[in-house]
Amino acid sequence: MRRARPGTGGQPLGDLLSGLLAGLPSEGLEQLAACWREVAGEAVARHTRVLGYRAGQLRVAVEGAALLGELEVFERSRLERALADRLPGFRKLRLVAGGA
Repeated sequence: MRRARPGTGGQPLGDLLSGLLAGLPSEGLEQLAACWREVAGEAVARHTRVLGYRAGQLRVAVEGAALLGELEVFERSRLERALADRLPGFRKLRLVAGGA
């Protein structure tokens, strides 16, 4: 029997997280990924993964420090302009290190 996490009303934390994740629209994330692929290009998109869009920030995980640095320094302005044209309420691109 799994133990419940304190403060969760007796429900195991894994069950709570599964319930929350099940409520996320997968088609929304797929649309974001398609938008990102269009803006960033297929070569970059293969080494990145859209994590989500919240409060006007698009979060994207980037595989490898070299690509992360290149996107931050050389491509950020172009990417943010293109994303602003496509995503309602877009304010900022947040690139984070992580496996794609």
